[in-house]
Amino acid sequence: MEWTAHMASFESPAFAALRRAGYKITFPRLTILEILEASEGDITAAELLTRVTERDPSIGRASVFRTLDLMIK
Repeated sequence: MEWTAHMASFESPAFAALRRAGYKITFPRLTILEILEASEGDITAAELLTRVTERDPSIGRASVFRTLDLMIK
C-alpha cells in the first residue's frame, strides 16, 4: 500500500497528536486511525481488531493494541 492511500489521515487530529508526541507514523497506525475515525460511535477493541484484520490481514493484534495504548497516553 502506498502513502497516498492514507493522505486524508495526515490531516486528522489523532495523526497530529502522534506526530507531536514523536511517534513514527506507520501503515498499520494509519490504518487503525482511519478505521477509528470512520467508525460511528464507540467500538470495542475486539471490533477494531476485526475491522483492521478485514482491511489488512498483515496487521497483527499486538500492533492494534500498542496503537490503542499510544493513543491513551
